[in-house]
Amino acid sequence: MKIVHRIAAESGGRFWKAIDHMGLEYERGTWCVLNISEDHDQWQEVKELEERFEPETHLIFNRFTKREMDAADWFEIGAKGHYGYPQPEDDFTSFTYNTDNWCSKCGIGWIQNAPFRLRKKPNKKRTQFLQLNWVFDEFFVPHEVAAVLAEAGVSGIEFLPPVLHKTSEPCDGLLQMRVKSDLVGGLDSGNLDRTLCLPSPQGSDSPSAPAAPIADSSEYCGRSKFLYMHRGPFVLDASALADAPDVVKSREWFGSGAEARKLVLVSKAFRDLVVSQKWRGLGFEPVRLSDGPA
Repeated sequence: MKIVHRIAAESGGRFWKAIDHMGLEYERGTWCVLNISEDHDQWQEVKELEERFEPETHLIFNRFTKREMDAADWFEIGAKGHYGYPQPEDDFTSFTYNTDNWCSKCGIGWIQNAPFRLRKKPNKKRTQFLQLNWVFDEFFVPHEVAAVLAEAGVSGIEFLPPVLHKTSEPCDGLLQMRVKSDLVGGLDSGNLDRTLCLPSPQGSDSPSAPAAPIADSSEYCGRSKFLYMHRGPFVLDASALADAPDVVKSREWFGSGAEARKLVLVSKAFRDLVVSQKWRGLGFEPVRLSDGPA
């Protein structure tokens, strides 16, 4: 496994001048992007430059070998791309979710109780798994993919038709692959960053977080979630997944700001089916199983 940093910023700044001086290759344009792994012999120097100049975007990815992928029994999945936005964009939560326990500050607590509403049918014939922006723990598939998943006996999912927002008619040819259940626990959070839904600066775990005016605390729910960006695989207690269906969500919430999601976890059997069918649109990251409770 390699840990890869993706650093992006507008061109022309002092950070890129320093990178040019180092002789590193990167994606050039009005917005430049550098991808560099921690085992690169110039990583420490790049890290110091990033901390000094603070480029606009810094993401961390885990890159696994084929051997690591093939040896894993469970995976966390994510979409490789996104299509459109849930409708209506200014109020989709009230159309799609029970928001009685939802917090608008951190995003925790929504429960789907109605079909997703789309502006139009996606035109993605070469991608079998689709995902909307803003909702990062739900996936959509064509009818033919849903049929194969059902015939293969993949457990833990059901299929719901989204609707077109203007007409409320089903979106022809597309189904939501809804995950039916959550794990009861089992996540090892030792290597994850937690954030609390509290007025700043109490809600931040960062010691360098700037002081901010304290808002009305009644607007904040006080619940916690984990930042999704992580180094190394997610770790779960093996016993928590022993009797789990092929597709299941975590109990815990992840995200930053007002965005919250749960992890979507899938079995080796699910991944093997996706690979054998040569379906596109999903990224898989192995989950490490531990022997003791988290």
